[in-house]
Amino acid sequence: MKRTAILLAALLLGGCATSGDLQKLQQQISELQNELAAVKRTAAGKEEMQNVNQRIAQQTDQLLKSNATLVAKVDQIDERVQNTQGTIEQTNYRVDRLAQQLTQAQHDIEELRARVAAAAAPPAVAMTTTAATPPMSEVTVPAPTTAPAPTANPMELYQSAYRDYQRANFDLAIAGFTDFIKQNPNSDLADNAAYWIGESLFSQKKSQEAIVQ
Repeated sequence: MKRTAILLAALLLGGCATSGDLQKLQQQISELQNELAAVKRTAAGKEEMQNVNQRIAQQTDQLLKSNATLVAKVDQIDERVQNTQGTIEQTNYRVDRLAQQLTQAQHDIEELRARVAAAAAPPAVAMTTTAATPPMSEVTVPAPTTAPAPTANPMELYQSAYRDYQRANFDLAIAGFTDFIKQNPNSDLADNAAYWIGESLFSQKKSQEAIVQ
């Protein structure tokens, strides 16, 4: 615009403005307008570029935050996987223990059955000889003795307590095994009864008492 004003002033001062000069002046004005438009476009382009850069910076920041969140979630998943593996190992250990206990219980039952069968077998008949039988007057007939009062069948008491243990009736199981030990302290199953008392206490989360037992 300054150039246009200068040219106009020069032409007016000279007083000889021709048509060719006017055309050149118009051309220069057009060029100046084009340059001004180009400058405006350049300025608009720079502003647009700044906006683009700003958007890129915002998206980059958001991406970094998302990445941090994703890393945290991956860490949480990894921790859960490790906890799950630990739980599986504990479960496998408990399953192995239960299998051992089941095997021991089956062995105990078979042993009890064998003892019951042996106790129920009729006594062997002693063979008598044909030796001279003493006179009736010399035969001493033993006086009848009073049989002790029968107590609870040890096998039934033991099996009843073990069934209570299997049904998770741990208080009843502890009471049953305790009665069995009191009534049959010399039985081979007394140690087994003490073991099941400890297992019942452990199942009730009474670890200290279970260790003592």
